Amino acid sequence: MTLDQCQQAARAALAAADPASAREAVAAGVALLQERLVEQQRRIEQLESDLDTALRPTLGTSSAERAVRGLLRRAVKVRSHGISGLI
Repeated sequence: MTLDQCQQAARAALAAADPASAREAVAAGVALLQERLVEQQRRIEQLESDLDTALRPTLGTSSAERAVRGLLRRAVKVRSHGISGLI
């Protein structure tokens, strides 16, 4: 049952003077809203975690690590573009 269906059922039950059915429909609507809230809270926590990870400062690299990365970049260029990839 969707939230709109819960609202319609509650209104119909109230119009028919059936408070027990109205309570059931409202309870179903509240349960749906609670499920959505929990789902959204999980999603927010995951997004905050991802953001924290993305904003974490990178570790410093030594000159040797930078040199090795540069060498690997050049090797990949030569492999994909031939020797003209270096020029």
